[in-house]
Formats: sequence, structure tokens, C-alpha cells
Amino acid sequence: MPKQQILFLSPRTGDTFQQKAQKDEPSIAKSHAARVSQNRTRKKKKTTTASRLSTRPQGDQELGLSQSLLPLPSLYTSLRTGNSDPFASCSVEVTPRVNELLHFFTDFYGSQAYQRNLVSGTFRADFVRKTLDFALQNRTSAQAFLSSLITLRSCLVPDDVDLERDKERFNREALLTLQTDMKENGHGSSQVLMGVKFRFMAAAFEGNIIEATMQGNLAKEMLYHQWCSGRQSVDVHEFIHMIYVDGQLALKHLTRTILDTEWIDKVFQPIATPAEKLIEPFWPLINADMDHSIDHPPLRALFARARMTRYLVSRSIQDTKEDRCIDIWLGIGSGTFQARVANYFCAVQRHLSRTDLSAADRFTWLTRGAMVLALGTIVSSPESMALYQVRVPGGDRLTVKLREIITQIPITASYLPHSLTRNYDCVHLWTYFVCAQNEQRELQKQSALPAYQHSPTAFFSRIFAAQACRMQLSQWAQVRRSLERVVYFDPLIPNGAFWVDDAISHLTGPTGPGSFALRDQQGSYLPITGSETAPMTETYKLFSTPVSSNSPYTR
Repeated sequence: MPKQQILFLSPRTGDTFQQKAQKDEPSIAKSHAARVSQNRTRKKKKTTTASRLSTRPQGDQELGLSQSLLPLPSLYTSLRTGNSDPFASCSVEVTPRVNELLHFFTDFYGSQAYQRNLVSGTFRADFVRKTLDFALQNRTSAQAFLSSLITLRSCLVPDDVDLERDKERFNREALLTLQTDMKENGHGSSQVLMGVKFRFMAAAFEGNIIEATMQGNLAKEMLYHQWCSGRQSVDVHEFIHMIYVDGQLALKHLTRTILDTEWIDKVFQPIATPAEKLIEPFWPLINADMDHSIDHPPLRALFARARMTRYLVSRSIQDTKEDRCIDIWLGIGSGTFQARVANYFCAVQRHLSRTDLSAADRFTWLTRGAMVLALGTIVSSPESMALYQVRVPGGDRLTVKLREIITQIPITASYLPHSLTRNYDCVHLWTYFVCAQNEQRELQKQSALPAYQHSPTAFFSRIFAAQACRMQLSQWAQVRRSLERVVYFDPLIPNGAFWVDDAISHLTGPTGPGSFALRDQQGSYLPITGSETAPMTETYKLFSTPVSSNSPYTR
């Protein structure tokens, strides 16, 4: 039977994950159900002998399918356009819950959470289509795929008891089917590889780092064996998807990725090379004004790729061979970007753990660590990062680690000459802005703050405003010019124009903690109001000569 396009109809109007409700068409459902019943009755006569070998009688399968379709016309499962049986090539029974999960995958994860900020809609649409084509071909991969989806869905609604119960059942069935398939067919079959990959994703979505590491290492061995044997049969979209999840998980847990990025580059080299030749002339122009303090080659390469991605994503896309090559380059880059960020931060942690590190080197590595983590929050959409369940007291690991590092930076800088630390003013401003922007977004999600106002008690917002004042930046236009020397990528609200001016004026205006004046030629800022100024609660010390205990930069 030729493959036809699948149309997933909305399981529930008004669902939180659907972009827009689709109208129910009961007449289509009824006529479709009649065709299903007639076709399956005809098939039953031809396959009586085969059905006896089945673990479940065909009549029970028909009954279960009919019961899942007819009583709920608004949940009439996935329909294929045309007159063919939509379940003829489906390896699992399509119940209302399964239909809901497929709809969730196509309308939320594929379009809203997966690489939304970094690649075009065409790449994501191809990913959705090919994932469904591969995953639903056999029972092992289909059950593992549904297991990962229901785990992902339950992360968004943890209080749904029915969803939690179904998740346990889906996970149990997927694991048993995968184990049986591995015993019968070994590790070399494509369905086993797909099953292991989706089991890895289910564990990653749930935040189970132990299970994810076990399944991820198994998938890595299978992928590496296929690649070394010359088969290279893994679809590029599926490979990128696994790397993307691996990178997201590593970034959330602040660990190294399971897959090796150097090997990944070798795998993607044949399809990435044509695009790299096309964009090579743009590199000098894109990175001409990058701040000179980003001098570590691996870190500079990350920011260069981020700047190129920002440029390419904003361009108008045409259906040409060149644009398709660039689209693949963007997909590969976005799939591996979080992995590179996570691995670079692990290298930073190794350097910071050295006991013989000088104050200057420690200051430099702290700055690099804060920058790369802030970059990781930019390239990850809030939806996708929220799906990886990692909970620690006081917030997620990424925010906690950023707060810890940013608190250490000025303390270390207080022992260094201002001539050294001022070289990093621009990248510090950029790092604090990114953190403050995320902070503003979270406050507005909670309806605690309007878009045009900042929170005067927010940790990152105060540090950002203090750094802007130190650099004598008083308006958003000036701040943005400084941010663009690193990378300016702000596709989501609130835009900095809404709150930056308010944050700076609160710190420097008459209602703020005090007005600031340039104290000496080294650039130390001291409050004019002297002892009347109330100190901040968090430690924030300027990078130059020691300031008075009443300064808003000290405790």
C-alpha cells in the first residue's frame, strides 16, 4: 500500500499543547469506522490460520479498536487522507490515548519545543514526518516511541493520575517488547536501535540520568557499529534528534554528553561540507566585531556559530538547493550545540578544580564558565529545557550554577588590577543581561511583573544594572550595541527594551539606592550619598580598587 499523508486530528479542543483547535467532523469518523470494520472483516477470512498463532485473537483486536473509536467521535484517532485503512501499516493499536500522544508530538514537541529558535519550520516538519515513518513501522520502535511521548507529556502535567498510570503501563510494555526483540534479533536490527533510542529519550525527559546513561551508551555502541561497518543507515534527522536530547540532558545535569562530538562531526562531515563551502565567505563579516575578550578558541568557535546561526535563521528561505544545504547545516548545528556547550563547561570545571590556579586564571575561567552557560540558555527554548525534569533546591541546576559563578567573579576580580578586569566588561554585561532576561521572563510567567517593569529585588537584574552603570550605559540603545559585540539573540518576550531602562534608572535615579559618580581614573564607582546608601544583600564587588562598605556592590 503506498504511503499517504497522515492527518492528526485534535483529540481535545482547548488542549494546552495544541496551537489551534481543529473542528470535529463526525461524518468522517463514522464513514471511516465503517471502512475499517469492512476491510478488517475481509482480511479476517484470508488470515484465519495466521490469526490462530497470534497471542491476541483478531476479534478482540477489532472489538478494542471499535470501542476506542465509536463512543468518542471527538477522539477518532489518526486518519489517513484517502480511502485506505489508516491502521494497515500501524504496528500498535491506535487508542484515544495513542492518538493524543501523536497529536502532542506533531503539534507541540515537533513545532514548539524542538529546535524552535535555531532552525526553519521545514527542517522540523521533515523531522516529524520521518520520525513517524520510522517509529511506527514495527512494534518495538512504536511502543518505545509512545513511551517517550507519554513520559514527556506527564512531565508537563505531573498531577494527572490517569496519565501517570498509563505512563507506567507504556514504559513497562515498551521495555518488555524491546528485551524480547533484542533476544530474538540481537543488537544489529534497526528496530532495536530505534527502541533503545526512544527508551533513552524517555529516561532523559524524566530526568533519570542513570537509566538515560545506560540506554544512551547502548545506543551509542549500536550507532558506532553501524557507522564503522559502512551501513550508515541511520536517518540524519533521527541522529540529530538523539544528539539534541543528549545535549539537553547534559546541559540540564551539567555533565558530559554520552555521544562524542568529534565522532559526530565525522559522521556529519559528508552532508555538512557543501553548506560550509556556501557560508565560508560570510564568516569574516559575521565575526568582525566580536569582542576581543572571547579569545579561547573553543569558546570563540561556539559564539561564532551562534552569530552565524542568528544571521542564517533571520534570512528569507527559498526552495533552492543552496538553501536546503544551509537548512541541514542549521539542523546539524542546533542539534549539536547544547552538547558542545555542556562539554565545554565540563572542561571549565576541570580547570577551576585545580589548586594551583592563579587569581587571574581563575577569574578568566569563571568568566568563560558563566558565558558558556548563558549561551546555553539562549540556544535552548524555554519549552524544551522545561521538559527535562531536573529539580534542585532553589531552582534548576543551570540557574543555580550561574548564580554561584557570577557571585564568585567579582570576589576574584577584587584581587586583580582594573586594567586586566575591564577587558571583560562587555562579556560580563552580556552574561548578566542574558541571566536577567531569563529572570524577567520567569517573573512574567508568574504574572508577578508587567513587561515594561523590572523587579528591583531580582538577583540578576540588579547585577546587570550595576554593570551597566559601571560602564556608563544609561539607555537600552547603548546596552544593545554592547550586547551585539558578543551575540544578540532575543526572539522571545520580554525584549530588553521593555525593562532595561527601568532597571538602570532604578539604580541611579533619586528613588534608587544612590546616584553613582566616577571616583577615579581607574573607573571605580562609589555612591555619592555615602553612609545613607543601603547595602545590597548579595555580594557584588567591583573589579577595581576596594570600595566602601556602604557601596551597593558590597554586602
